[in-house]
Amino acid sequence: MPVPRRSTEPSTAASSPRNDLVHPTHWLISTQVRVKYGFIKVYAVGVYVSPRVALDKRAASPLAALRTARRDGAVVELRLTMARDVPKKTFVDALAEQITPRAGAPQSDTFAAAITGGLRDPTPEGSTTTIRLDPDGTISVLDDTGLVTAHVVVPAVCDAFLDIYLGADGISPTTLEAVKAGLEKF
Repeated sequence: MPVPRRSTEPSTAASSPRNDLVHPTHWLISTQVRVKYGFIKVYAVGVYVSPRVALDKRAASPLAALRTARRDGAVVELRLTMARDVPKKTFVDALAEQITPRAGAPQSDTFAAAITGGLRDPTPEGSTTTIRLDPDGTISVLDDTGLVTAHVVVPAVCDAFLDIYLGADGISPTTLEAVKAGLEKF
């Protein structure tokens, strides 16, 4: 049976390319959807990790496994594919709403200012924004052409992003199970 070229998040139909086809330094380990108010699908997110560092399948949680991998030199990418047009300010404010309680206002504000300049307004349906979390706490934001639109050092925001998508109080309860299944493939 042929291997699918894309992984599709079922509720939004947003798809993420299998990374070995377009970016062989990262592997897709999870997809999930961000829902607002319980029913508005905003974006699908693919969680990618560089396979250079072994992920600990026995870690206490997917969050612990990815934090350890980042500490050991792995790059984690979050690829957010919009399920609808979203005004730039609304998108940035929604991210800040999740980041600020976890990272604090100074780093959250620094990240928000950096990302705002590079986003289209509105952020169009079907477009992908990649948020690359480097081991040193640097975040690079790339548009769907691969152009770096923001580059900022905010270590607490890197940790916050992992917590948002993988933590016990994350935005998607199904995320943990999806990541656990992805980690089993390594």
